[in-house]
Amino acid sequence: MRIRETIHQYGEDITFAKIDGLAKALLWLYAFEFEWADRLPSRLTEREICALSGMSQSTYYKKRLYLESLEWIKVEHMGFNKPCAVYPLVGKDDADYENRSWADWHPFKHPYYGLIRSEQLKMAKEGVDITFSEVYQLFEDDDELYESFVNAEPSDSDSEEEKRFRHFIQNVRDFEHGQESKLLSDIRDIAS
Repeated sequence: MRIRETIHQYGEDITFAKIDGLAKALLWLYAFEFEWADRLPSRLTEREICALSGMSQSTYYKKRLYLESLEWIKVEHMGFNKPCAVYPLVGKDDADYENRSWADWHPFKHPYYGLIRSEQLKMAKEGVDITFSEVYQLFEDDDELYESFVNAEPSDSDSEEEKRFRHFIQNVRDFEHGQESKLLSDIRDIAS
């Protein structure tokens, strides 16, 4: 199992995550304070976090619970007068993200996005810690993975990205088939 060694590697996951902006800022703070080399948790107090992030206590609690619910952080409470120990993780995307006004500008409004992200999350649950770009590269390099996804029967549980991607691939295949038929027809015309 490969684990991330630095905040720079983890930063890609934060950057491309489809989560609330204030929660993302809090996640950056946790990641910045995490001791990556020794795997030691962030141990900031609530007051330090509020001061460093510019969040009120109520906003901090909401965003921390939000990150926990999406499995972006693991929090271990150390006691009443001690700070929490926080471990940054690779979590899930917010299902409500697509309803936000800025969602259309997300840099990965790409037909592969849903597949790549779901593969990344599946691998993370299996204990394989891998960045989004590495999964993207794996997908680009692995024709069998690509074909298994494209040729799989559509399911009600497919995300909108997966449905759009399958539709996109079908359109490309139809176009290529049409071009191939046209080319064969042109060759026959030339040959006769």
